[in-house]
Amino acid sequence: MLWRVARRIKGLLRRLIRLLDQGKQAAAYTPILPANAGPSSPKLWPTVSEIDHTQSDRLEAFLFLPIYYLAGVWEATKVLIHNLVEINRERRQLAFTLGLDADQTDVESLESFGDELRIERMRAHAISQPEVVEMLGRTPAWVDSAPLYCFFNGAARAAIRADAWFGLVDRFLIPLLPLRPYGVLVYDLLQKYVPQNFDPEFLVCYERGIKPTARSARILVVTTPQTRDDLVSEYGLDGKTVRLIPVAADSGRRFEGLAPAPVHVPRQPFILKVANAANHKGAHVLLRAYAKLKQEGCPNLLPLVLCGMWTEQFSCRYQPVQGGLIHPNGPFIRDLVSSLDLKEGVDVEFLGCVSEAQLKYLYEHCWMVVNAGKFDNGSYSLVEATYFGKPTLSTRYPAAEYICERFGARTKFFPPDDHEALARLIREALVENVPPPSFQQLAQIRAQMTNPELGTRHYAERIYDCLVELAEQGRRERQMQGAASKVA
Repeated sequence: MLWRVARRIKGLLRRLIRLLDQGKQAAAYTPILPANAGPSSPKLWPTVSEIDHTQSDRLEAFLFLPIYYLAGVWEATKVLIHNLVEINRERRQLAFTLGLDADQTDVESLESFGDELRIERMRAHAISQPEVVEMLGRTPAWVDSAPLYCFFNGAARAAIRADAWFGLVDRFLIPLLPLRPYGVLVYDLLQKYVPQNFDPEFLVCYERGIKPTARSARILVVTTPQTRDDLVSEYGLDGKTVRLIPVAADSGRRFEGLAPAPVHVPRQPFILKVANAANHKGAHVLLRAYAKLKQEGCPNLLPLVLCGMWTEQFSCRYQPVQGGLIHPNGPFIRDLVSSLDLKEGVDVEFLGCVSEAQLKYLYEHCWMVVNAGKFDNGSYSLVEATYFGKPTLSTRYPAAEYICERFGARTKFFPPDDHEALARLIREALVENVPPPSFQQLAQIRAQMTNPELGTRHYAERIYDCLVELAEQGRRERQMQGAASKVA
């Protein structure tokens, strides 16, 4: 019976690999899954006896991003890792190894840490029960809980040596191998609220990989109370493993001292939306609201500017790159723009991904920032717009309300998917035409946002404490296991 279950799961994994290899289109609108997650080949895994287990004075933590990522999650990951390394320079409690997908790009800033952060390139592969037993040289009590586990091809030695693991995002095709105490960072449960935005194969992985991995974690880190409540209810947890470490941002650290780089826009000022091309980010809602205002002859209507990963594919001028990723929301938005009779270069501009210097320019020269998304963990654009003294509009959903309250963003809200309500708010703002804050007022706003408890350093310090806790557990358990094996 067990071999039949394993064979069915292997068949699913092979289908997933074929799907992702065909242009990796699923990666465009859902978090990217491992491209090589199939069962391992013979002799892929080292045996425990081959590894030097001499324990260092410092506890060893293996941090890993199980999948290739770009945009928001990757940027947040880099900021977190930078802070953890800086904290470790002072505390000297941990030795870090970072496992990254073999295809992960934009790692130069992390590589600059040298021995302070050992980077291992890897693939998230499936390891079978027999392979687990062969690798460990023993039969662990938990081995029968799943026919296949997720493990780190290319970084297996580092993971085995480590005292604890910490997943920097919760994306797993199958359950993570429970060889060490581990924690996982969970940004949101978007798949619970908008499952239609996710490929059906991903939803299978959600049930068979993500949920079991989270349920076996010693610590689950969340950044909003809403995600905490979702985890407890959706995964059936008692809440003891869930640690709320509130969302952090350092707008000043990101933009101060950075020379703005001009970007072509139809005219200034303009209405700005900063988000990737995913359907739940609500580009269609904002475009419909704008078209309604245009059709009604709204006076002094300002152009729209949309930027973010893959938003260049919203443009009728977009030319696909051979072998490049085609975002499924691109054709839909292009057709929508045409049907709404919006003119690119006059009414709307789609910029795609911009640099931080270009983003600073956009924030400085925009009139208003709009977040039309829903059900994510809140939009950093609302925080950054507040730092630049810009008014903000946002869909009303729990995480967005939380992030606005936390960072003091004076945001006006509209219901999800309600383009008519959004159009009314834009019209009202145009009529009010509130002047921008004075230099003194802006300085006061920024001073309030420099509260250390809102910053990424404080956020990383709390995660650092979780890593130490996990590593201490792992070190004790390994010592107890070693003592027991000697007695045996």
